[in-house]
Amino acid sequence: MCFFVYKLCKEIISDPKLSNCSEETKTLGKITRDQLCADLYAYYANTGIPDPDVRFGNLLLMIPALLEYARTSLENFRLVKFFDMMNYDKVLDDLYN
Repeated sequence: MCFFVYKLCKEIISDPKLSNCSEETKTLGKITRDQLCADLYAYYANTGIPDPDVRFGNLLLMIPALLEYARTSLENFRLVKFFDMMNYDKVLDDLYN
């Protein structure tokens, strides 16, 4: 899950140009990103959350921290696996590989 969130944020949200993708993928990524932002803002506005502008802005400000957390988690798992530091569930292999 952590790696999926990392990839989603990195490819769709944090890389506005989607530099490693084809033109069709760039177009779909931009549409998806814009729709995600519009839907999330509409959700905040329609549910009566106070100050939806501030809430949405704070959420966008959290993205770099989430990306860093995901990157660090992936690096930590690779270290654990490489040095065989502890026993872990094989589901993590599927998740991080």
